[in-house]
Amino acid sequence: YLQTSREAEALQQKYASLSKSLAGAETDLEARNIDYVKAIEDLGALKSNLSGFIAEKGINDERAKTILSLVNQQKARLDEELTNLAIYDGKVKSAKERMRALMSEYNEALSTKLENQEAIQSYAEDIVSLNSKLGLAQGNLNLLTSIKNEYSGYQDAVKRLMQDSKHDPVIGSKIWGVLAEVITVPSDFEAAIEYALGGAMQNVLVETERDASDLINYLKQKGYGRVTFRPLTSCRPRPLTGENRGVLTEPGCYGLASELIKYDKKFDGFVQTLLGGTVVVNNIDNAIRIFKKYNQSIKIVTLDGEIFSRGGEITGGSRRSQTQGLLAQEKKIEQAQANLEKIKNNIALLNNQRAEREQELKDLTDKIEQLNQEISELRIENSLNEDKSKQAYEVTQSLQEEISKNAEEYEIVKARIKELEEKISSIDELEKVVAEKKEEYTSMLESSKNVSSEQKSEREVMAEQVTEIRVKLAGHKSILDACDQDLFRYRRERETLEDEKLDVIAALKLEQQNLDNITNAPEKTTFSKEDEARIAALEKQIADLNVRKRTISDEIVSLDQEKTRITDERMAVNEKKVRDENMLENVDIEMRTQQQHILEEYDLTYASAVEFKDPEFKAYGALTVISDLKKSINRLGDVNPLALQTLKETEERLQEQTTYRDDIQKAYDDIVTIINELTGEMQTKFSDAFDQISENFKDVFQQLFGGGKGELRLNMQDTDDVLEAGIDIYAQPPGKKLQNISLLSGGEQALTAISILFAILKLKPMPFCVLDEIEAALDDANVNLFAEFLKKFSDYTQFIVITHRKPTMRHADTIFGVTMEEKGVTKIVSIEFEEAAKHAK
Repeated sequence: YLQTSREAEALQQKYASLSKSLAGAETDLEARNIDYVKAIEDLGALKSNLSGFIAEKGINDERAKTILSLVNQQKARLDEELTNLAIYDGKVKSAKERMRALMSEYNEALSTKLENQEAIQSYAEDIVSLNSKLGLAQGNLNLLTSIKNEYSGYQDAVKRLMQDSKHDPVIGSKIWGVLAEVITVPSDFEAAIEYALGGAMQNVLVETERDASDLINYLKQKGYGRVTFRPLTSCRPRPLTGENRGVLTEPGCYGLASELIKYDKKFDGFVQTLLGGTVVVNNIDNAIRIFKKYNQSIKIVTLDGEIFSRGGEITGGSRRSQTQGLLAQEKKIEQAQANLEKIKNNIALLNNQRAEREQELKDLTDKIEQLNQEISELRIENSLNEDKSKQAYEVTQSLQEEISKNAEEYEIVKARIKELEEKISSIDELEKVVAEKKEEYTSMLESSKNVSSEQKSEREVMAEQVTEIRVKLAGHKSILDACDQDLFRYRRERETLEDEKLDVIAALKLEQQNLDNITNAPEKTTFSKEDEARIAALEKQIADLNVRKRTISDEIVSLDQEKTRITDERMAVNEKKVRDENMLENVDIEMRTQQQHILEEYDLTYASAVEFKDPEFKAYGALTVISDLKKSINRLGDVNPLALQTLKETEERLQEQTTYRDDIQKAYDDIVTIINELTGEMQTKFSDAFDQISENFKDVFQQLFGGGKGELRLNMQDTDDVLEAGIDIYAQPPGKKLQNISLLSGGEQALTAISILFAILKLKPMPFCVLDEIEAALDDANVNLFAEFLKKFSDYTQFIVITHRKPTMRHADTIFGVTMEEKGVTKIVSIEFEEAAKHAK
């Protein structure tokens, strides 16, 4: 019994373990089935939405492509607009810099133009002034040249002889010149040389004594008077002796007079004869010192004209206000010529400078016009570039905003595509999982079936063994309490029922799972009615769901197509919107350009221009009219923006020049009036004086000639002006007929000339009068008569007479005698007759 009990207990434990293992396998199989079913449900749900996912993904892919293409286009346009913006900004910056440079250049050119205008005006005034000075200088030069050519300032005989030498080749060939005109003296030594030479300045230089003799005969023939000739062959230079050469190193000594002047070498004999031994010193004190030191053996002349002669004579005193000026004539002419050339050069220089300024002014005017045109064009171009820059900036801002929005939308679409791709990818993965679970479940199911069959068989065997053991125990324990046996039996039966119950439940669950997965359990060929009913219901439900699915798919496809159409229309509308906006911007730019054009061309704003709008205007033919008008405008030339200012300046200059001209004209008229008045007064006075002199001449002529008739007549043959008329002198000595003075003898001519002199003095006595051998041609009787006339007129005029005639000397008050005891040594002796008479008494 105990062994049987132990065997029964061991079998019971083994049976329990086997039952537990079978229950665990069934539980695992059930769990696997649940996972498999859930995966199939999830897969079905995902597959039901798969077409929607795919359609939505396709739409989003197209949308993403569209957005990406649009963004790329917008980025390309943005790059283009940014490039344009940089270009326009660069142009604006460059234009502003160019504008500043042009304005600076314009202001500088304008300032320079004003300076040139002022300079040209100044040059014009200076040229007028210099032309006036030129006329005076030319007149001065002509006067000096005339004085030189006519030998004014020379003795009358010298003057006539030199004038004849210019026209008579024979006479001219014998004369080398006058000493004063063949030497050139520095201005500092003019007075000294002139006093040193004295009357020798008017010496006529000839080659031989024969030439001098011929010329003297010519003078006699012409009756010109006396002239001192200096033949070269008679010249005897008297240089300083060796013992006197030391004077040249004395303080205050300038040197030999012959070395202080300039002359041609062929005149060296004349110069050395007259000045070779004459020393020039600075003042009289040094002259006295040197004169004493060298024992009065040197001729000295000071700068003030004091002369220290060999032998001790000293000549000096007050200087004449002016020397004869013979030495300075050539220098004055040279100075006058130099002054004239200087004025001409200054005028030429001013004319050149004015021409340069005028050319520069013309260039500046052209430059200002060009700069003004460039500035105007640059302003227009800069305005257009600023508008384009502003437009490009606005476009770039708009594009950047659109790109940002499209980029955000693109990211959203891409995220949705990724999400859909993940869902679609999860379906494939889930199908793989379902397939794996199906295979695993099928394998497990097969294994479970095999294991459960074996375990059930083993369990049945064990159950039979347990029963047999129990029977044995029952037989062996018959003696045991029937209750215990029944209880044990009931307990075993209960356990069996419970096991069967579990088996049934497991079978039911398995059948339920198999029913739910009919499609996945092809090995099952027979179903219960309930299963068939359930399968039919499920199939009907699946069919309905498939129909619903197809309907929904069709609706989704239709909606996708509608969405695609609407998207395309929206994109077309957006593109049209962009084109229209660009067109509007172009229209705005064109309107602004036209407004700027109207403002610049016609100086009118748009509002002002609208007032001129003609509602009845016909556009037909307007272009032809506009073209003709533009051609007419072009023919007018470039518009000078400074024309008004230039006109104002020109008018001011015209007014100034007109005033200046009027002043000059008034001054000219006043001068002409004064000249006419002076001329009229001079003519009147000259006529009155000439008539009076003519009457005086008649009286004096009769007194000097002891009868006869003298007459002065005006020669009006070539002029109507008495001031320009010549004077004809007619004389009729007693016993002769009335004839021209040129037909009289030398004595008669001289006496007639003396008559004219006294006739003039009788009209208007002079303070003093110098007469140089005026009576040389008269005989003694006429000389005495001449002297008496001098005495009579000496009450009103002091006469200084150079004479060799005794009657003249007898009637003089004072006599200065000049004698030369030896060659080169002159002495002066003076006698006052009144004092002499007193001493004689």
